[in-house]
Amino acid sequence: MIATLLALSLLPAPAMSGGSLEDAWFGIWRRLADRTGRPDPLGAQLQNGPPQYLEYALDLRLSAFDTATEDAWRTDPTGARFFVQSLDEFQLTNRAQVKTRAVVGEGWSVDLRYDRQQDRWTQSHLLALTVRGQDIGNTPIFVEATLYPRWEKIDADAMLAVGLSGRPGQVRLRLVAFDPFNDAAYSLARSRDAKLPDNRDQRNAPLGFAIEALSVRWRGWRAELYGGIVPGFTTTRTTPSEPIPRGHRRSAWMAGGLVEYAQDRWLAGLSAVNVDTQDHWSQRQVATIDAFEREVRLYATGRLPAHLALRGDLIQVARDREVRWILDGRLRWTPGRFGAELGYMRGSRPSTIGAREGVATRLVTRMTFAIDDALWLAFGTGWDLDPKDTIYDGSGLTVTLDW
Repeated sequence: MIATLLALSLLPAPAMSGGSLEDAWFGIWRRLADRTGRPDPLGAQLQNGPPQYLEYALDLRLSAFDTATEDAWRTDPTGARFFVQSLDEFQLTNRAQVKTRAVVGEGWSVDLRYDRQQDRWTQSHLLALTVRGQDIGNTPIFVEATLYPRWEKIDADAMLAVGLSGRPGQVRLRLVAFDPFNDAAYSLARSRDAKLPDNRDQRNAPLGFAIEALSVRWRGWRAELYGGIVPGFTTTRTTPSEPIPRGHRRSAWMAGGLVEYAQDRWLAGLSAVNVDTQDHWSQRQVATIDAFEREVRLYATGRLPAHLALRGDLIQVARDREVRWILDGRLRWTPGRFGAELGYMRGSRPSTIGAREGVATRLVTRMTFAIDDALWLAFGTGWDLDPKDTIYDGSGLTVTLDW
């Protein structure tokens, strides 16, 4: 047994890849589309709930996926990853993603993806079925058609993308259809004289548009650019007790970008993503809600002698109610299969309505285990460095699988 463990510990650790905004970009569209994943399905597009305790952002970050592994996750058609982190005595925040691909013909494939996100503001389960055609007509053109089925048929969504892929990278034009089955579902129910708790009608095309450009690495540099808009669409709702239609008009714009430079043993990057939304209701006391959310991230990672690796993230998250700064630095020792990680986290925010100003600091200790590129696992605990609080600050687990 000891000999086996020693042999495992001498095998190499997986290499670093790079950052990507693609997962965060699709996360924005998910928040706009997934009504049943929000606290109030009939409420505004961006819902963050009431202000949370000071260390909430650190809890969400402690076991989250490494920024410098996002590009590897983006380009791999199959795999799984998840993390779970304790928030308090009774709650766990978690994120789980699983994807697989089946080749169904020359240049054609079918992807199946599952994405779960659970925290104090979001309870979302997303299943996506994508049919992809590559090199259409022996050209660099590709197409993707994606369906997002949900328990409520009227909350299902769809996407259609057309793009070019070549040596410099790829460019995609994307069409997003929000709730495309809404009118058909209610029309069919009314034709059958069904007793409905409400009736909803879409007054114009519920569409969004996006352009996405991702480059390959050239002389160490790599970039991503994203832009999107929801011009605006209105859904009216009536109930037996309120026969006068209430209209809800939704519109939004979003943008994101990433630039990264890498050498043999280190890389650094800067990314930013922003979303602005407007929700307007007719026949309602609160007529309009304007909301925004922005995240700016500076990150770096590098390999040092003696099987050491260092990574760090400086993150600013701005929302309507607050601005948070998060510093997350980790030193990882990985001589082989088994390793250890030591980290320091610091979170701060100014005083805002409903939230107190403050600074929280935390020590992180984690153990890691890896089997080539097939499995990577980390388990550990945060330790509160504020003398006014208890020292134990919750444990978490991060797992990445590839096959």
